[in-house]
Amino acid sequence: MADRLRTFLGELKRRKVYHVGLAYVAVAAGVLGVCDAGIPDALWARLQVPVGILLLVGFPIALVLAWAYEVRPEESAGTESAIDPVSQEDPTHLPLDRIAVLPFASIHPDREHDYFADGITEELISAISRVRGLDVIARTSVMKYRDSDARIGEIARDLNVGVVLEGSVRKAGDQLRVTVQLINAESEGHLWAEDYDREFREIFAVQRDIASHVADALRLRLLEKDAENIGYVATDDLAAYDLYLLGRHHLGLRTDAGTRKAISSFERSIELDSAFAPGHAGLADAHILAALGYMSKPPKDVLQRVQQSAKEALRLNESLPEAHTSLGYSALLAWDAGAALSEFQRAVELNPSHAQAHQWMAHALIVLNRPLEAAESSARALELDPLSAILTLEAGWGYYYAWEIEKALPFADRALAMDPNLPVAHYNRAEYLFLLERPEEAFKAADRALKLLPSMPYGRAFLAGAHARHGQEETAQAMLSQLEAEDSTDNPIRAFIAFVQEALGMKDEALASIRIAVDRREPFGSYISLAWLPFHSLRGDPEFQSIVEEIDRIVGR
Repeated sequence: MADRLRTFLGELKRRKVYHVGLAYVAVAAGVLGVCDAGIPDALWARLQVPVGILLLVGFPIALVLAWAYEVRPEESAGTESAIDPVSQEDPTHLPLDRIAVLPFASIHPDREHDYFADGITEELISAISRVRGLDVIARTSVMKYRDSDARIGEIARDLNVGVVLEGSVRKAGDQLRVTVQLINAESEGHLWAEDYDREFREIFAVQRDIASHVADALRLRLLEKDAENIGYVATDDLAAYDLYLLGRHHLGLRTDAGTRKAISSFERSIELDSAFAPGHAGLADAHILAALGYMSKPPKDVLQRVQQSAKEALRLNESLPEAHTSLGYSALLAWDAGAALSEFQRAVELNPSHAQAHQWMAHALIVLNRPLEAAESSARALELDPLSAILTLEAGWGYYYAWEIEKALPFADRALAMDPNLPVAHYNRAEYLFLLERPEEAFKAADRALKLLPSMPYGRAFLAGAHARHGQEETAQAMLSQLEAEDSTDNPIRAFIAFVQEALGMKDEALASIRIAVDRREPFGSYISLAWLPFHSLRGDPEFQSIVEEIDRIVGR
């Protein structure tokens, strides 16, 4: 009852009923004053009662009309693209073509059910991203405000958005209750609000309805094909969908345990419904994290699993941006940077607000040796996910590839200010500090990274190389032996082993390892020919130069 009352009062405010009521009272008082002063007393004595009755009858009629026609002072004739007269170009106002879907509150006493609310938040972000002309802030940034007591205006300024969607969700058995409200961030006035009391099986219809109302409230165009995709019923098996949301929750943790749980959840999801395209796309994403080192022992044939899962998702639904993004990254890891770029471009075409597609497109452009375009793509990703520590870190990579290390270091510092426990930021910071000849600070950063994510082979290889270059050959040799013991066709890390061998002065062994990495098409082997990698002592070697030319040919640089 309290929720309904709050929603009703919010709707009264949104439709300007309060404003109309006050204006009516003011005008009525003015009319009575004029009549009292300008009409002869005898005549006014006869007219006073009927005029008063007329004004009283008109009051509820004015309120009803205000509700029905949503009288809004900010509307003007001929306006189609704005929700108030503030120009989108005006730097003093928040942009009305940018929206943040804040984490939905979970109305459930058990915090273990928070994953469901988080999942609904992510699904709404994906659905609203289909609205053309609207930038939708990515999950990573909005999740910073989970359980936050910050005001809407403060959040909007942090994210540079003019519109905010917030709400709550309660799932009890087969029943679902979703409360949602769309808010103008500057005025903090309601643009639209709704309560949904539905059966859980209607969740996709609820998501479609919310996205459509957002488009209507902002007077933006929802293309027919996008409306169809928003209304796409991914699965009739609600248990499969629930497992999918759980998998996405674990995937967002970016940890070894989280990656394992995500893979398990997605696998169970598609066991229940093999035609569930998002489940296959989620499994592809989880295997990508495993391939990137977020899992101590990746599954066998991990890249093949990524490709199989992504292709199956696209077979079931060609318009799924996440599947194109996953397939693109698998192509990038398989050294087909051109195909990867095409998939990322297709994902962005389907969902211009897909931050990860822009992020990974930058990776493909780096491999293709197009750093300026990569910088633009990274900047776009950061616009869509401004509080993402990893995107902040990657925004400095352009300086790293250009060998301007002093300019790259501040980005690592900013990323760690956002997330002090981001392992790759500590690794990057360590690398920058070593290159700037600040080894004491660098070793501290590397040790911190190793504690946070001991499974990442690149980080351990880099640290081993640093030990070798700073006179700690015994430590480096021990780390090299451990990496060599882990290397296999199922877990190919020969390119990283070459890092350490080169640092230890093992030139012939390093060249042999590089040759193996190229023949295997190891995921990170395509980066060997980029100038930023620490193979300085090999740069003038004819055999190394021949391998570099071969890599460039394969990748298509």
